[in-house]
Amino acid sequence: MEYNFKAENRHILVAFGDITAFSNWAKRSTTSSEDFKKFIVTCHNRFLQLREKGFYVKLFSDGLMIIDELKEESTEEQICSFMRDCFSLYDDIDATINNLHYPRPTGFRIRLAKGEAWKLKSEDGKEVDYIGYIVNMTFRFLSIYKGIPMLAHESIRDSKSKKKDPTCTLNFERTPPPPNDLTGVDREDICDLWTVTRKKLK
Repeated sequence: MEYNFKAENRHILVAFGDITAFSNWAKRSTTSSEDFKKFIVTCHNRFLQLREKGFYVKLFSDGLMIIDELKEESTEEQICSFMRDCFSLYDDIDATINNLHYPRPTGFRIRLAKGEAWKLKSEDGKEVDYIGYIVNMTFRFLSIYKGIPMLAHESIRDSKSKKKDPTCTLNFERTPPPPNDLTGVDREDICDLWTVTRKKLK
């Protein structure tokens, strides 16, 4: 069977999320098959809700990739909206984790970046994927600072500041560079990470 893929260059927002210490929890003798099934189905159902917003969502065992294709002129509004959806996802998955009996996974984390990628699409439109350096880089960021819920690459923070959105209530604090390199990721990018939190409303 031939799929006849075509590749198109796209400007994207990309996020990867996964559950911290999921494997350790899943293999514990205290984790019943019923608890595992209920938890993973709840998480995956929540992941797939993002498709209703028009995002491309690719599922993994305990995580996901989210892609939002940028308009020709990326605005702070679109970037902040994407990040708000990521925070909403974080809140829901974190709450699901906290509803488990101890011992349980230690949390949920998300990594974000912006850049160019190749969109691979089969001729019939049934098979779609995104590949490229920015995708690989963002995925690799899951392996560092595992205790920080939300990390954004400089490409997110820099783009966000070009057109102000008064509804964007996010704080960016520079993250100290990790001591070790990541396979396939430029050192400059590893040193350009920001911890993202939400501003407290007065």
